[in-house]
Amino acid sequence: MDEMILLQEKLKTGDERAFNKIFYRYYAYLCSIALSYVHDKQISEALSEDVLFAIWEKRKELLPIISIKNYLFIAIRNRSLDYLRNNSLHQLEDINKNVLDIPDQTFIEYDSADELENIIERVVDQLPNHYRRVFLLSRYENKRYVTIAEELDISLSSVKFRIHYSLDVIKANLSRYFSV
Repeated sequence: MDEMILLQEKLKTGDERAFNKIFYRYYAYLCSIALSYVHDKQISEALSEDVLFAIWEKRKELLPIISIKNYLFIAIRNRSLDYLRNNSLHQLEDINKNVLDIPDQTFIEYDSADELENIIERVVDQLPNHYRRVFLLSRYENKRYVTIAEELDISLSSVKFRIHYSLDVIKANLSRYFSV
């Protein structure tokens, strides 16, 4: 029986040694592919780990894969492209946040940046603790998503989701203070 098919069978039964073999055999390969897309070593490593851990999490549902190398190539390519798409959205959100710091005549009764900052701080204080912590680390301490994930021992996708959710809550609350 082909070694890869045997590893897949063992993986389906929850054999951690089989997973470790796949992980160590393909980790560097995945990192190099991700790096060619995202141009950041830490992010490429995080994306590669996400792909490999997704295989572990979905091990029971995996259909027999003829070429695990091809499967992993497609998975890391897609994960890298998703990251680039999401990262572009976050950069636009950061730009929008910076624009909000500029006093504007569209505010109903809040005409100073200080007042707007106070409103934002109140909204941030109302976020659930684990969302607020991630948001503050990202926006006020300027930490990278990967660093936050490592520091809080959560996945990179959890960090992204919590930031996105927090920004949505802030935007929804700020809409009360803008004239339409």
